[in-house]
This record gives sequence, C-alpha cells and structure tokens, in this order.
Amino acid sequence: MRPKIQQLLQKLEIEISKASAISNATKIEADSLSRATPASPSASGDRYHAENQAELNRILLQSLITFKQELDEELETNIPMFARPVTFVKAIVNNQEREFYLVNNPVKVDANFVSINSPVGMALHGRKIDEEFEFGEEAKISGKIIEIG
Repeated sequence: MRPKIQQLLQKLEIEISKASAISNATKIEADSLSRATPASPSASGDRYHAENQAELNRILLQSLITFKQELDEELETNIPMFARPVTFVKAIVNNQEREFYLVNNPVKVDANFVSINSPVGMALHGRKIDEEFEFGEEAKISGKIIEIG
C-alpha cells in the first residue's frame, strides 16, 4: 500500500476534473468564435487566441492524465527501498524537514514536486532512507532522507 501516492492521486483526480471542464469550455468557445466572427483583423486575433488557449488547456489536461497513469502504476508496486520517480520523500534539508514527491515531470497539482532532472532530484535519485545527500557547487545544500513512500 502506498498511502502518500494514494493521497496525491486523489488530489490529481480533482485537478483532472477541473482541467477537463476548462478544456471543454475553451474548446467550445474557440469553435464558436471560428464560426461566428467576421473576417476582420480583430476577430481573427480573437479566434487565434481562443484556439491557442484551447490547445494549451488540452495539453495541460493530457499531462495530468499521463501523470495519473504513472500514479496508477505506482499504486501497484511496493514502497521502494530508494528514492525514484514516483515516490514520496521526507528529508531533512539544511536542518529543516521537507516533504515532496520525486517525479519525472511535475504537473500543476496542490503538492510539492521535485523533478528528477533538477539538482535536488539528481542528488536524491537512488538514495535510501538514512542516506545523506548534497548538491550545489558554491552554496552546498545537504540533507538526509528520513522516509520514502
């Protein structure tokens, strides 16, 4: 059982529902503008912006759905022994406790994400509980993983 991943999945499902509604609404608006507006430069600009907004919302929705698929797969696995995407990580970083999810591609959800491609993510990847890490050249940041979920 992966309770932290399950909690993230619940938040993600709410965001998918919102993003789906917004994506559908902007698509309808863009379609409506493309059929109803005359061919003036201003109307063309409005159409162009509406179509682009609809496409951006579609891309956001697709990224959320892709991330949900990753989480669904993670729910089928046991809690890993080391930090890897997608895992919950609690760590002491510069003497402060931090909680976040180590992921491949962060998405817009009410959660703290660390990309595996970021300096922090690269320092954490493959580390086990109680294992120390550090990153940064000039301003070194160090810490220790205290929980993986």
